[in-house]
Amino acid sequence: MCTKWIYGLLLLTLMACQQKTSKMQTVLQSDSMQLFVFLNLDCPICQKYQGQFKSLEDSAYTTYYVFPGQIQSKQLSHWMQYNQIDQAHVIQDSNFVWTDFTKASNTPEAILYHREQVIYRGLLTDQFRGVGAFQSEGHINYVHNALNSLRQHVPIQNTKPVGCFIEPH
Repeated sequence: MCTKWIYGLLLLTLMACQQKTSKMQTVLQSDSMQLFVFLNLDCPICQKYQGQFKSLEDSAYTTYYVFPGQIQSKQLSHWMQYNQIDQAHVIQDSNFVWTDFTKASNTPEAILYHREQVIYRGLLTDQFRGVGAFQSEGHINYVHNALNSLRQHVPIQNTKPVGCFIEPH
């Protein structure tokens, strides 16, 4: 009796992982580039970016907003409405599958990904350069800089993300 229960639980776990993995494979194996923006609604720096997320988007890549850990659907719905982000571009990463795969460590953090490799990792803009180093608005969009460097075949400069650490799980 106990063996059947354990087997059933293992099967459910594997099915859940397979569904997430297949979505991840579909996204990551496409020919287009993807930008993953890791966010936490409780992070003060993420909150300062409110209303600016559309400026990160570009026709050269698909943008996904990843929320590691548990998040209330009402809060997320409000965030999507305020930032005019479609549900298809939001990933609730409650099991940290995407976070672990991309090795994201902070929120906010941008990871530009193409053909199964990281192209850029780091800051979104220069609005926050370090703890206490804040400007009212960003002047440099590091994601767009990385894209321009890629197009010009020059080395891409990663930056160190500043913000809230993604809590261990």
